[in-house]
Amino acid sequence: CTRRGRRRPSGAYRRLRSSGTRPGRPAQPGPRRSDREPRSYGGHRCCRARRPGATRMQVSALETDPLSARLIVTDPVSHEKCEVDILKEALWRPPVHTEHGLVLSLEDVVGTKVRALFDRGLARDLIDVQAAANRWSHIELEELGRRHARDSFDLSELQARLMGADWIDDTELAAYGLDVQAITGLRQWAQAWATDIGERLQELETPHEG
Repeated sequence: CTRRGRRRPSGAYRRLRSSGTRPGRPAQPGPRRSDREPRSYGGHRCCRARRPGATRMQVSALETDPLSARLIVTDPVSHEKCEVDILKEALWRPPVHTEHGLVLSLEDVVGTKVRALFDRGLARDLIDVQAAANRWSHIELEELGRRHARDSFDLSELQARLMGADWIDDTELAAYGLDVQAITGLRQWAQAWATDIGERLQELETPHEG
């Protein structure tokens, strides 16, 4: 026969009592891991992403600003890395339902690509916008980009980005799968759009005779 006395409260029970929370009642939710201060990893601010049944992934931030972030997600087992862009956008059309979930409407996607071309003018920005050039005119593309512009959308600045296509190295464009013919076509398309913008800007500056 074993004497059964009063069981000593566990550490978790004592912590609950000290925090003022009674056992049996749900505690106030604490901060989620995504809300906590990210950890430092490899010189970058880093946190760990986790979902049930999955390996913890290491996430480091490469670029951040109030409306966007570029992350590198690394599998700690295979060391495979994947670049992830997170953007905060004001959408002009409702998201579209697909078999993979909700995605941006085509107009919003193209608008963000034109904005990227306006802001950065990188090789991939030119390639992305050219892919939509057969569906929208120059003026329509400009309007889509203007909807998503963070500040003013100056056509003269967009013209300068387009003219900069001639200064992008062929090897940089070839890295995206473009051959010599495609690179030539990209530059011709960019130059034609830049010329069109220049002509329209000149018309606005030229006084009309009454």
